[in-house]
Amino acid sequence: MSQQTERAGNDRWYFARVLPLVAVAMLFVSGAIQGGEQDTVYDSAVVFYKNEKWKDAVAEYRKFLTNWPNDKRAINARLYLGLSEVNIGDYRSARQNLRRFSELAPESKNLNHALYRIAECSYLLDELKSAREEMQAFIGRYPDDPYGERGYPYLADVEMRLGNFEQAAKLFQESLDLFPGGELADDSRFGLARSFEGLDRYEDAAKAYEQLAANPQGGRAAEALLNLGTLRYDEGKYDAAVTAFTKLETEFPKSDLLPLAKLNLGFSYYRLNKFEDAVVQFAAISTDKTQKIPAGFWKGMALKNLDRLPEAIETFTKTIDLDPNDPLVESLLFQWGDCEKRRQNYAEAMKQFQEVLIRYSDGELADDALHLSAVCALEQEDLDKTKELIEKFAKAFPQSKFQWSQELLRGRVSLLEKNSEEARTQFRKVLSESNSEITKGWSRYYIAYSYYQDKDYRQALQVSDPLATNLKDLPPERQNDLAGVYVLQGACLLELAKSNNDAAERKKQLDQVEASAAKYLEMLSQGTQASRAWGLRALAAAHSGDAERLMQILATLKEKVPAQGADLEEIGRTLHEIAEVALSNNNYAMSSELFRKLVEMKPTDDLYVKGLHGWGWSEYKNGRYEEAATHFQTLLETNPDHNLAADGAFMLAKCRQEEKKLEEAIAGYDQVLTKYGKSEFAFSAALQKARLLGGSDRLAEANQAFATAYDQFPQESNRDGLLDEWALLNYRQKDFAEADRIFAKLVQDYPNSPLADNARLSLAESALVALDLSGTPDSETLKKLDDVQDEFRKLAEDRNSDSDVKQTAFSQLMGIGVAKKDWSDVTRIATRIESDFPQSKYFAAALYRRGEAALNLKEYEEAEKSMRKLLEGQQRAELEKQMWYPQVPLVLAESLLQQKKYDDVEAVTDEWRAKFSDSETQDGLDEIEGRSLVNQGKFPEAREAFGRVLANPGEERTEVEARSQFMIAETYLAEQMYESAEKEYIL
Repeated sequence: MSQQTERAGNDRWYFARVLPLVAVAMLFVSGAIQGGEQDTVYDSAVVFYKNEKWKDAVAEYRKFLTNWPNDKRAINARLYLGLSEVNIGDYRSARQNLRRFSELAPESKNLNHALYRIAECSYLLDELKSAREEMQAFIGRYPDDPYGERGYPYLADVEMRLGNFEQAAKLFQESLDLFPGGELADDSRFGLARSFEGLDRYEDAAKAYEQLAANPQGGRAAEALLNLGTLRYDEGKYDAAVTAFTKLETEFPKSDLLPLAKLNLGFSYYRLNKFEDAVVQFAAISTDKTQKIPAGFWKGMALKNLDRLPEAIETFTKTIDLDPNDPLVESLLFQWGDCEKRRQNYAEAMKQFQEVLIRYSDGELADDALHLSAVCALEQEDLDKTKELIEKFAKAFPQSKFQWSQELLRGRVSLLEKNSEEARTQFRKVLSESNSEITKGWSRYYIAYSYYQDKDYRQALQVSDPLATNLKDLPPERQNDLAGVYVLQGACLLELAKSNNDAAERKKQLDQVEASAAKYLEMLSQGTQASRAWGLRALAAAHSGDAERLMQILATLKEKVPAQGADLEEIGRTLHEIAEVALSNNNYAMSSELFRKLVEMKPTDDLYVKGLHGWGWSEYKNGRYEEAATHFQTLLETNPDHNLAADGAFMLAKCRQEEKKLEEAIAGYDQVLTKYGKSEFAFSAALQKARLLGGSDRLAEANQAFATAYDQFPQESNRDGLLDEWALLNYRQKDFAEADRIFAKLVQDYPNSPLADNARLSLAESALVALDLSGTPDSETLKKLDDVQDEFRKLAEDRNSDSDVKQTAFSQLMGIGVAKKDWSDVTRIATRIESDFPQSKYFAAALYRRGEAALNLKEYEEAEKSMRKLLEGQQRAELEKQMWYPQVPLVLAESLLQQKKYDDVEAVTDEWRAKFSDSETQDGLDEIEGRSLVNQGKFPEAREAFGRVLANPGEERTEVEARSQFMIAETYLAEQMYESAEKEYIL
């Protein structure tokens, strides 16, 4: 049984209780008093309503509406009926009547009350979507209504229970902002904390709980402490959990949550391995009617961990007596038995394990109990019982986790039961104690065979070698009995050769396979293992790559060994294995021929299917798709239920795909999904179908196919890859919104996937592209930009991000830094790229941005250094493709100007002006040269440079042009040519 701490408010939220009815003005219809029974009924209903006798009021109002539905007072009667029904908990009827009232009296002054109660009824009926719509409508229509104090928290709780934690948190916060001292303020804080938990904002949740807990007089303090402790427990911060639960116990000794807090406190101590403290806590609540069973169980477990086994047993037994039918009794009985086993009281232990099996034959611990029963029987040396239990286990739990433990327990009852170690124990005993050489030989043979079954081929060879060497010393008639040792050795040598990467040693082993098989055939050419011996020779030739020798052996095999019965099957298995070797060695012509022979031989139905399957694969690999499709089609027609049929169906579709028969391929993949939907190929078929549709520009169909593939295979390990591929398809088709939706799903469903970082990067880039950074961004845009920047930082620093993602994230961070004009940050990021990713495609951009930042930070020498490095680099052709490249000479020239290196400014502007055809770069260089000349007092020359900027004006004057015009005026002013200066200023 796992430990499971609990929170307060796990079901309907605690403040989901009906707000007591406030005084609602009794509305009377004007007009003459009608008299009679209907007035009596109506007046009675009113009296009952005023006196809060709700059931009586409901009865009278219903009677009135049933008998006099057209009475002028019927509308009001329906209102009061609905309100009365709210108070007796008949929310469905109440909602119906209040909805009818709101339709009939849309201008009523009590409409606000009715609308609120309608939403409240839906909320209390757990019809959350209706509650959300109705409460939103109420708040929207009556934003300042007093009922809003409850409406906001109720609406927030609805959003939380619908899983919309972000919206829930927003609404809870709005409730607190609107009603900071309201009756439900603590409830809203509590809900806000719960919402933070749903958003994985655990520290924010913890802070909210701590704030609530800091006010012991508040209505939520105890619950906040419980949830705080549970939160810390779930985070593995067990010491902090202990602190919270202990505080609850100390400050709220009469709280209804105390038993749960004590239980959780016990869990926390248990996790801290403080078993003594855990015992104290569990004991303290062992009498609580709600927690006595789990408390008793975990008290026993803590005692067991302290090795206080008698006390643990006593605790388990007493807990069982409290309620023999509790679901935990299965675990209690099992742990009782395990304690007895540890005490070596096997009979009593077995009794408890058997009780588990009798009472909980389908329970979680049934296989544990049966396995340990066999252990106890073995420990008591009750071998018959052991065998009985082993057999029972094998039938009842063939896939149990104790399968191999059971194999060990068998002690090798018989070799046929695959219990190798026990078999070896028995056979070694025979080998050491028997006086019969043949018996000893068989013992040695079976010991070796058990190692062969265990795939310990070297040990099998070592054990069998004395038998093979000394076989000739046995009487001739006995030699033949054990000649199979040569076949066994050949099989071991073949397996060793298959996995040997040393070519020389591998050849030697294959030669030994041939020799061992030949020895057997020399002794028993028609022996029971003759076909196997010939098969070993053929396999040795196949693995040696000796095709000629292989064909000779196969021809001899066909001639010398009658292809019938068991021999036919053995030959078929050998032929199949040889064909598989050829296929794995990419010798498709040979494998195709061998599989063809296997199909024609048809030794068994199974081998016939394997022949068709391999033949189809061989033809597929040969690029003969039509022929391959024929074989796969035959397989499906003759053996549609074979375990290879699903693969055959999948490959048939692939053949059609290779033949460019799109619709047939899609139909083929659909067949895999329809007929073999539970096979390992179903997911691949669904994916291939989606890919085909995507590659055919049938995006809508492809999207549906990808969605179906994702939804139908929740256990598939490559679902993250599917989402990534799906998103990229939409990205390439320029449906960026859909791509982002899918990437977001990848991040949500598979946050630890190696593809999640790329998905997060794409989402962050989309978010960045969506921002309008032209002009001066507003505060909301800047907030979003901060969020995007934060995501890029996380990606850049996340150890799980791959190198490309990190580099791109850093590059985007540089761009954001430039947009924000945060030049220090730009410098830091650019330097990081240069140091961490010297081969990065962003290296040059980082160098440029670092220089640009240096210029803005007035680090002019550093700016000059960076720009010269770029301009003097070896990758000029590549750099010239970059959008920022034309800015490089401008930054260089500006940095030189600021350093008053005027000659260098002139040299740079002269050199690079001709290299850039765009007027923007040329204008920039001319403007910088002009300012350089101004600084040198060369005003006419400066005006000439500025004039070049103004020579080809565009439709709108650029900043450089405006600055040049201004500087021309400044030069005249400097020369005291005032009229000219005034004229230029005006321009």
